[in-house]
Amino acid sequence: MKILLIAILHFFSFLNYDIQAQSNANPVNLKTEVKDLGNNEYNLIVTVLIDKSWHIYSQNIKSGGPVATNFKFNNNPLIKYIGKPTEVGQLEKKFDPNFKIDLLMYANQVQFIQKIKLKAKVKTIVEGAMEYMVCTDEKCLPPTTKKIVFNL
Repeated sequence: MKILLIAILHFFSFLNYDIQAQSNANPVNLKTEVKDLGNNEYNLIVTVLIDKSWHIYSQNIKSGGPVATNFKFNNNPLIKYIGKPTEVGQLEKKFDPNFKIDLLMYANQVQFIQKIKLKAKVKTIVEGAMEYMVCTDEKCLPPTTKKIVFNL
């Protein structure tokens, strides 16, 4: 009976460890939306939800540090991209002793907004990818690339 109880407790301790590992496996969730600005102009919005104690980096960090967030959009002859994505969120600037540079980062939530203009009033799809690196104060996950899609 004692052995069975120990085996059950051992099983649940591994189960708890696995659940914790899974929750940290993907600390970033993306949500995409389109805002119609009129005159065939749109904002493509990527809302990034970041788990507690994690952060992602701005697009505007110096080289020699972690991977900066960046976007690549597939070519679409119906679309003109206006500038690069803007960042909306509570930007934090912290010195990182590992990289020995000041880093710009976001915790909890940030939005990246790409303004576009449609060359014609038609329905189309904008596809691309967002690359980012996510870290805590103690560890970083490898850079991740996620596909993003917008239906206009």
